[in-house]
Amino acid sequence: MKKNLLQSISIVFFLATFSLNALFIKDIQAQAGYPVIDTTKLNAHYDFSGSFRDSTGNNAAAVPHDAELTGDRFCNPQNAVLLSNSGSYLQVDDHASLDFTDTLSISFWVYLDSLPESETRIISKSDPAKPDSGSYWISIYPDNQGPSGSPWSFSYTDTDGTIQTFRCEWGIITEHWMHYTVTFDGSMLLMYMGLEPCAEFEITTPAIQPGDDPLWFGNSVGSGITGKLDDILLYERVIQIQELESISTQSEFWPDNEHPVFEPELGDTIELVCSTSGPFMQYRFMKGSVVIQEGLDSICTIVIESMEDYGEYSCEAYNCLYSHTKFFELNSCVLYDDIYIYDVAATEIYMSEGDEVNIWFYVNSNLEGLEYEMYHNGSLIPDVFRGIYTIDSAAMADIGAYYFVVINGCERLVSDTVYLIMEGSGYVEYEVAGWDWTGNISSAGSS
Repeated sequence: MKKNLLQSISIVFFLATFSLNALFIKDIQAQAGYPVIDTTKLNAHYDFSGSFRDSTGNNAAAVPHDAELTGDRFCNPQNAVLLSNSGSYLQVDDHASLDFTDTLSISFWVYLDSLPESETRIISKSDPAKPDSGSYWISIYPDNQGPSGSPWSFSYTDTDGTIQTFRCEWGIITEHWMHYTVTFDGSMLLMYMGLEPCAEFEITTPAIQPGDDPLWFGNSVGSGITGKLDDILLYERVIQIQELESISTQSEFWPDNEHPVFEPELGDTIELVCSTSGPFMQYRFMKGSVVIQEGLDSICTIVIESMEDYGEYSCEAYNCLYSHTKFFELNSCVLYDDIYIYDVAATEIYMSEGDEVNIWFYVNSNLEGLEYEMYHNGSLIPDVFRGIYTIDSAAMADIGAYYFVVINGCERLVSDTVYLIMEGSGYVEYEVAGWDWTGNISSAGSS
């Protein structure tokens, strides 16, 4: 069984040992993300787990020709077969378990580097020297790949010696691991790409003609392909859709699509965390084009020691199949140094109803990027330009506390408070508070 991490599992309790059955083992495999293979009427399973053998023991090992073991879709080394050129193939000697008549399912994983130049058989029980014959075979085609992929077909020779071909017009995808299945029960033929039904045909010639040709994987008849094959299954029964859900298990890759922005101060320590996950992940952290950390650690610690430590950082998370880059921005918290608000000339202004009143707050610099706010009794006054506010005709609603705020990056500077007092009336003193760059309330009064 493919990727069988636990050939046998036993749990020792006090004074007793209980051997766990195969169902429990399958459950463990499912939790690990590997496919669980039902061995009922499984006539052949070439999983390429470190060898070219048939894991059912029914058949001889496949003999490779210009083919070698390579990494599989889970990034496990030596767990798939590499077809390095258009003449690469594997051959399995004929055996009775490879002959099917009225019931057959073939399931396999393939990674194609590109499409063939002509129709190419990639799994076939036939003689390459006789391209117009054979017991059964699966072919892919050179048609230009559309949005849904290119055609593929299943063919067999019936008992009358006539070749029957059933073609799905889409589904073959290059440069990705893809799973394909054909099921045949003598009355119906189904073709799947993953879990998606690709084509369905009613059968009028119900029997496949057995033959004594060898079984071929890779290139036999046609122009040939390069790529990888894995988990080739041949059943003498129809695979059910529930089984395909397990057999179609793919390596999961979850990218981290966040784009964090930090505004640290000098001396701060920042952790850049890349949460992209998948099997056998590596992480490459960079500042600009310079690699600063690479390996298994998904966290990179940055100490802001100087202005040169600000800027854009990235983390490329990758394995044998996928890669994804996450970006981080480390911006200087404060736009400008030495920005301050002058002390006000008077903290109390007396007025009479109907007076024109001007409230002035002065900032030592008028630089691009600074933002300004003014508040009356704790409420933001809209459309105040810098530190100038004019009341055309004073009224009782205008009395109270006024203060001014300068936003310098993540720093918030708060002025002294000025009180407008209507002559002949009392007033309430409002407590004024500002905010520091962390968003915490700071002390009241001038900054």
